[in-house]
This record gives sequence, C-alpha cells and structure tokens, in this order.
Amino acid sequence: MTVKSSPRVVALLVWVAIVGLASPASAQTTVNASINVQATFGTRVKVVFDRTTVTMDTQAYDPDTVTTITSDPLILSARARVEGNTRIVLTLLADGPLRSGTSTIPANKVGWTIAGPGFHANGTANPNSARLIGQWRGSGAWTGTQIYSFEDSWTYPVGVYSMLMTYTFSIP
Repeated sequence: MTVKSSPRVVALLVWVAIVGLASPASAQTTVNASINVQATFGTRVKVVFDRTTVTMDTQAYDPDTVTTITSDPLILSARARVEGNTRIVLTLLADGPLRSGTSTIPANKVGWTIAGPGFHANGTANPNSARLIGQWRGSGAWTGTQIYSFEDSWTYPVGVYSMLMTYTFSIP
C-alpha cells in the first residue's frame, strides 16, 4: 500500500511540530490548588498585679488607741477576650485566717476598698465563700486600685501573720 502525502498534510504536520516545540512545557499545563486558612481566637482572661505581696505595719500608731491599718495601693489589671456580651467576674477568696505559727486572727479582720470601673467598692476577706470584687461584660481591659485594711486589736499575740488571697477571673 502506498501513501501519498499531500502538501496540506505536510504543512499541518510541520505547523503542529513548530507550535509544540516553541511552547514551554509549563505553558501547556496549568495546575491550580486552594487551601483554607483559619485562625481561631479563643476566650482568654488574665489578671495581673503590680506586686505579689501586701504589707501592713501595725507598729507605728499610738498605743493608747486602736486604729485600722492600711496597705499601700495594689494595682490590679484585668483583661478579657470573650464572645459578644459575655459576663466575666473577678472574685477573691482567703485561704483561711491570718496565721503566725499556731496563733490565728480571723480572716474577716482584713478588708479592702477598690476604685476603678466595674470593681466593687469594698469587701471583707472570707475563707468560706469567694467575694465578688468586679464584673464586666464583653472584651476589654480594666484597671483598679485596691487598698487592704486590717482591724487591729491589743488582744492579738505578737507575730508576723499572713494568709493567701486567691483572685479568680472567670466566665461563670
């Protein structure tokens, strides 16, 4: 069998060869891919203090009178990132009475005042029930100034007394 080549067929084959060789391989193939990028921002609450110790010195007053002793101001900074209008609260709980060795003074002899938006004005330490000291709605940052006070008495035994106060910042 004999195949005859026509000038048209030859021209077509030459054109296909030229176009095929002239185009780079990457131009002949296109690949697209997509990815979904997500970032999750969870709820966060944080409370920070300007220091971790509050000291009240009961030795510097007139022995003929009993007075309330106050601390230097404690600066509290509360921050929250929450959904919409979510309620957040800051509570305070004493770990027990004031202790010095085996001697104790009731926790309710320690009180405080707080100034700042959303903070509750005053309270008294309690080891049995957390005290609400601030509440807010939604995300934000709030700063308050807390001054501890101590109701002194001549009946307390001499000593260095302490108790731990636990602040809890949460979404109830």
